[in-house]
Amino acid sequence: MIDGSRSPDAGAAGVGPSPTPDTGAPRYPGTPRWVILSGIIVVVLVLVLVGAHLAGGGMGPGMHMAPAGGH
Repeated sequence: MIDGSRSPDAGAAGVGPSPTPDTGAPRYPGTPRWVILSGIIVVVLVLVLVGAHLAGGGMGPGMHMAPAGGH
């Protein structure tokens, strides 16, 4: 006779995360830390570029040229 008792942490094949009680799908462990940190870095860089643009740094072909009337 087969023993029907299994660990509550075992999935359908007896390996992996246990299914959620409401849907039966395996539990998702969450977003990896490197993805979160990469997203934060991208947001900070975009904010710095937008701030430089709004402060008068400008963007485009003339951004490396001296201002008109100046040396």
